[in-house]
Amino acid sequence: MKPRKKKASFTRHQKTPPPPVTSRELVVLDQSLPRQTLLAKYTSQLAALHTANAHWQRFLNEDRPHFQTWRSQNFAPILTKIATLKTQILEQEDLVRQVDDEVHFGRARNYRVAYANVLQRLAHPDATPDSPPEEPPPLPDLTEFPHLPESEQKRLFESMAAQSLGAHPKNLPKHLYDKLFANFKRSLRKDAQKKSPPSPATNPTPDSSPPTTSRLKEIYRILVRKLHPDTGAKPETPSLWHEVQDAYTSQDLPRLEILLTKWNLQTNPICELSTLAELKALLRDLRRSFNLVQSDLREAQRSPAWNFSQCSDLPALTKKFRAQLDRSLLDHEDQLSEVLILISCWGPPPKSPKKNTRKSAPR
Repeated sequence: MKPRKKKASFTRHQKTPPPPVTSRELVVLDQSLPRQTLLAKYTSQLAALHTANAHWQRFLNEDRPHFQTWRSQNFAPILTKIATLKTQILEQEDLVRQVDDEVHFGRARNYRVAYANVLQRLAHPDATPDSPPEEPPPLPDLTEFPHLPESEQKRLFESMAAQSLGAHPKNLPKHLYDKLFANFKRSLRKDAQKKSPPSPATNPTPDSSPPTTSRLKEIYRILVRKLHPDTGAKPETPSLWHEVQDAYTSQDLPRLEILLTKWNLQTNPICELSTLAELKALLRDLRRSFNLVQSDLREAQRSPAWNFSQCSDLPALTKKFRAQLDRSLLDHEDQLSEVLILISCWGPPPKSPKKNTRKSAPR
């Protein structure tokens, strides 16, 4: 036999640790470049927000009021017809829903009988306006159900099953009765375990340390001195003043710091006193506001009133809008006719004409 070759052994070289740091010098970081980048992003985002706000205000103050006035002056009759059809459709659909409930809950054997019952109830309502509606019977206390004897549990099960099923459970087969009763006991045991009060050892102890409010009050005083109307604040700062009041009422310290940075950026574009974290938070807040305005603008652009104040061809718009209203009117008429055809099938069958059985007299 050939002797086995010994495998070459490799020794692992351990990495030498880096030398310990002995110097404790402060390193000054140049933040001018990231600060200028954030300020450029803030300026472009603020300009986009102002543009979006201008479009939104134009839609609210010019487009939509002028469009509503123009629509009422030119299309009042057809709009009235559409509104009347919508009301009739809702009434007939409610009637169909009541008939479906009659059949679903077993109060009628077919739709024709259910329709007659609904018409009878609508013509002669049982409850009068003077008499208050009857209150449902109070539910029994089920917390002590697992500790009740078997006979009491069965009596409680039968009473609740009779109210929900509309029939006494004793009329059911024995295997079905036993299955329903077992499910009833199991569900009540789970509810009793959920409603049991937790032990005091598991209750979390509230934090007794109050939050520090010195920084909050300090920032609030600075902003009040700068934004109060008595100090000669600028006319474009009332919204900022209200935001400061809301943030101070809710004890929102980060929000107050962002508002302070926002004021500093408005008055001093360099803003040397603001940190990079505050500038980033301000940019996030500005983007959030821009996204909210953009979502409102997307909804407004789907409205027919969008850019109505800048429309130059009113005759073409009138023709297009009249065609849309005509289609809407036809759709509502078709929908109402379908519901009426369905309801007419539930009415009494038409009477067949009587045949003349008399024999004619001989001439």
